[in-house]
Amino acid sequence: MIVILAATIAVLALVVPATARAGISTCIPECDSNGSLDADDADVLAEAVFNDGAGCMDPDFNDDGAVAAADLASLVATLGTAPWIPLPPIAGGKRQEHAVAALDGKIYVVGGFITPPGTSVPVITDAVEAYDVANRVWETVAPLPLEIHHVAVVPSGGKLYSIGGLQTIGFTPIDTLYEYDPVEDEWTRRANLPARRGAMAAGEIDGRLYAVGGLITSSMSTTRNEVYDPATDEWTELAPLPSPRNHLAAGVIDGMLYAVGGRTGSNTAELDRYDLEADEWEVLPPMPTARGGLVAAVVEERLVVAGGEFFTGGTGVHPQVEIYDPATNGWTSLSPMAVPRHGMGAATIGDLMYVPGGGIRAQFAATEYFDALCVVP
Repeated sequence: MIVILAATIAVLALVVPATARAGISTCIPECDSNGSLDADDADVLAEAVFNDGAGCMDPDFNDDGAVAAADLASLVATLGTAPWIPLPPIAGGKRQEHAVAALDGKIYVVGGFITPPGTSVPVITDAVEAYDVANRVWETVAPLPLEIHHVAVVPSGGKLYSIGGLQTIGFTPIDTLYEYDPVEDEWTRRANLPARRGAMAAGEIDGRLYAVGGLITSSMSTTRNEVYDPATDEWTELAPLPSPRNHLAAGVIDGMLYAVGGRTGSNTAELDRYDLEADEWEVLPPMPTARGGLVAAVVEERLVVAGGEFFTGGTGVHPQVEIYDPATNGWTSLSPMAVPRHGMGAATIGDLMYVPGGGIRAQFAATEYFDALCVVP
């Protein structure tokens, strides 16, 4: 479909919320400011773009007889932007170095550091909050059995699993594993990790949980790679990561685990893929931006990475968003984060990657800000 791009962009600017940054590359076409990219936004956008002298294309992109959210996503793709959509802030306030997971239509925020109102001093928390995507509301659920930060959380079989993590301001690794049942709203202790560690990455494949890398002391990284089977309540050691690192991220695509970024003294851009059938790792093309403290999530069978931390110059926070596509074995870049952060988590529901909280500067600078990246096809 051919478009008169300049005219379309000019009109689009009229309907983008005032909170959006200037320029089409970072615009947010969430036109009614309800926190959701939906059919109402498509209607507003269609009215402005297609009925105000810029009728250069049919707004019904998929020819289903209606202008809906899917059409809006197609328009965004045509204009060459991936929008960040602001959402209701974390109800419990500022949070960073927490874990994030999606389960049954909710985004869970687990543990981490909170910054109580009226203070700038971070406090370790056991709090767990859940954001109901359909109803756009936050709720508080059963807290963790202990206060913890830099924990990994993975959903599997209708439950959440909290793996390892760090305790105290001194970053002391622990080996605990807890299972959360959302029906009973309670946490249950399961088999400990074979070794204490935190700031690791984790993923789920066929009902089993994989935990890779992390810190085994407050400053020493590991290559450990272990799998947990909830059916037997047992851990098994697997082939180690190609290189030790902490504050890395992971995602699962087509039955394989991808470990990306992290640091051991300095940040790395390394991308590794674990083949569980062969129990082998393969080193893949590195991401364009070396970073630790980043997030990763899988959308449409692609690995999306965002944010991260650095320690020399500037704010110490990476705004870059990059996507690895296994089909091409290559990386591409998307629009930068609307609010660059590090020390957070991410989870996917549909085509949206949800990113609650994080630090807006290097080290401790927590925020309650919450947004989602619309990753269009």
